[in-house]
Amino acid sequence: MYKEVLRDIEGIATYPIIGLILFLITFVSMLIWVFSLRREFIEEMGRLPLDSDHESAASSTEPSGALRHGE
Repeated sequence: MYKEVLRDIEGIATYPIIGLILFLITFVSMLIWVFSLRREFIEEMGRLPLDSDHESAASSTEPSGALRHGE
């Protein structure tokens, strides 16, 4: 039943084509963005989760003796 309804709509075949074109534009633009990143930026972002200096800097902003929510 749905196939018959969709066949009767004029121009319905353009919507999948528009969706495919939008997907390809997004995919290609993301590829261009990824390959244009500097190597130093990628390495810095890769080290960020393992960086203990970043973790200690975040915990040092808390005043000593301050209670956390719920304690």
